[in-house]
Amino acid sequence: MKGKEKFLKKRGIEFWQRAKEYFKKGRFNLSALDVEQAVQLFLKHLIFIKAGDFPKTHNFGKLFDELSEIYNSKEIKNFYEDHILEFKALEDAYIKSR
Repeated sequence: MKGKEKFLKKRGIEFWQRAKEYFKKGRFNLSALDVEQAVQLFLKHLIFIKAGDFPKTHNFGKLFDELSEIYNSKEIKNFYEDHILEFKALEDAYIKSR
């Protein structure tokens, strides 16, 4: 795994693990923030694998569009659309915490 690719995955895992710890402690706002960061980094990781770079955005819609296009998969876009409310809630958690 290349440096940046490895970094994105490692950081995503760290945020995911911390989100679970916060959730267990009842710190739901911080847990949601870390879930948002983890998902964002995992998406960027998957994009980076194929494209060698990733969009500099926090917007899930743009990340899923890019991922769907790169992997030529309508299922990816459909997954986002089927869960858009959940992804919007995560984006809100990110915005409100900053």
